[in-house]
Amino acid sequence: MTDTHRITTTHDEREQLSAKSAITVAGVAGALAVGPFVLLLLLAQAINPNAATASDDLVPVNMVPVAKFELVPAPKGAQSGQQIFESLCTSCHTAGTNGAPKIGTSDWAPRIAQGFDVLYTHAWNGFNQMPAKGGGADLSEVDVKKAIVYMANKSGGSFPEPVDPNAKDGAAVAMPAAK
Repeated sequence: MTDTHRITTTHDEREQLSAKSAITVAGVAGALAVGPFVLLLLLAQAINPNAATASDDLVPVNMVPVAKFELVPAPKGAQSGQQIFESLCTSCHTAGTNGAPKIGTSDWAPRIAQGFDVLYTHAWNGFNQMPAKGGGADLSEVDVKKAIVYMANKSGGSFPEPVDPNAKDGAAVAMPAAK
């Protein structure tokens, strides 16, 4: 009986040792996985103790917005050139973002000199950094023309106001499309 008891005891001790080893290995693996994150957190706290409580520290002081704009829902019905400009074009053409000519400046002079058709073609198809229709995929030809006339005329141009041929009054003739 003694031999049987020894075999069983040896087997039980090996199972217990394997179970303890598995728990130890799991604990060490967990510590190795979590440890670096804890160390980084402690290091960050040591460098800047107020970082966790001051949300203003998350935005660098030297960051300046390139353009300020608001997303405004488009008004129902026909829009004026100014409304189209204010809802879509102002984000780039007020600040001169990505080389866009700033409204009200001499930036427009060489563009105005090229004529309305060139301005319209560039606006409709996209040009340099500007996407087609200035990014307003739902704009009609007349809407794009109104925005161009508004910006160009505010910058020294004298283009006639485009008229929508589908407008109810329909008395005026629409500007011809660019070739």
